[in-house]
Amino acid sequence: GGGGGGGAPALVESCEATLHEEHWVRFDESVAATLTSTVEPLPMLYIDDYTVIKEVELRKLRRGDHCVVGLNPMRKIFPWLDGLLMMLGSWEVLRAYHHFVVLDDVADITEDGVPVTARGQPAMICEYSNTPVQALEEVLQRGIRNFFSDCAAFHELELYDYTKASTRGVFRVMKQDLSDADRDRIVADCRKLMEDYVPYDLFFTNCESAAFWLSRKTEEKGRYVSPQIPWALWSVLRYVLCFVGTACLAYLPQRNGILGQQCESLSREQDGVFGAPAGFGEAAANATDGASGGGLLDDSLYTYSSLWLHLIYHVFCTLPVALQTEVHLIRSTVHLVEQRGVLGDVVYHHLLIKEVFRAILVGGLATAAVALVPQMVHDTGLLREAQVISVTAYFVISSIFGALGQLIMRFMRHSGYGVPVPIFKRV
Repeated sequence: GGGGGGGAPALVESCEATLHEEHWVRFDESVAATLTSTVEPLPMLYIDDYTVIKEVELRKLRRGDHCVVGLNPMRKIFPWLDGLLMMLGSWEVLRAYHHFVVLDDVADITEDGVPVTARGQPAMICEYSNTPVQALEEVLQRGIRNFFSDCAAFHELELYDYTKASTRGVFRVMKQDLSDADRDRIVADCRKLMEDYVPYDLFFTNCESAAFWLSRKTEEKGRYVSPQIPWALWSVLRYVLCFVGTACLAYLPQRNGILGQQCESLSREQDGVFGAPAGFGEAAANATDGASGGGLLDDSLYTYSSLWLHLIYHVFCTLPVALQTEVHLIRSTVHLVEQRGVLGDVVYHHLLIKEVFRAILVGGLATAAVALVPQMVHDTGLLREAQVISVTAYFVISSIFGALGQLIMRFMRHSGYGVPVPIFKRV
């Protein structure tokens, strides 16, 4: 359950700072909503619908912090691309992440933009990572077989290696306050792992699972998990299903194109030759199939096969989008209710309302767009465009939703009004 219990541990950062709070509306005799406005940056849910992450100002980073940035497989090849992907992560367009653990407290940012410690040394992080240039050098030196046995070392590097492209787009995983002892233990564990690490494995031992495990509190069992892997596998499966479903629609425009031409010919023949009333031939043509001499049986077979093609498409394309929407909403609601006492009322209600709107707008619009694809193919025969829509609709609409949400919240904060958050309470 999840009441806002008074004894719950606090998060790393609070979002409870408000501009005003006033009675808004009473729904019935037991539930009322109070409108609260906050000027604090608000967090968002990670793709596992459980972990809460919040964009952080670099000077607030401390040793032991678990951080994420936008995933960038081409890092350090094109500086402009590095900066773009950091910004896309900041604007909630890119929701695939790379993880690392901070080794030093960040005391300041130099004029050159380098995060430094109190002693003026560059602040360091540790992670499983590699770059395309480094990977190529290692392949040439060690051979491709040896490279893939250990393609990404768990190592130490400067935080500036990421932030020189952009100081925006660094998120910290919000969790219960870590004590100094917890932070020292996390750093010690990181340094031990650097000396003797398990070779990188995309599915089981990666930057994500290592960061989740290392950043645990001392008394916690910890989570050695990589939520992005099942998410990626599901996405690939859904894309494959979409291609299969849209491939079935390839038969619709071809079939209808032949049928249309034959019906037009049959209409002219029956209206002009046999002297039937005007429109009689057209009506007959709509009920026949000229490909085999006409007849209701062929038309019935065509209608029957067309229904099956539509059914296969919707099972393979539309249903997965709708189910994904429902699973995300149910999972995020359950997890948020469990964490309500830790999150606080403002963060809890903001995230809950946001995920409800995500399900309505993103899920609803994406499902509708995918469901209307067969009609588009029927009318236009644009199969390639249909495949693109089916595969990308959810991602594109989700990206637009994230970017518009960030735009509205940033405008409200910078304008001085604050982000309105309705808080529902029993009265």
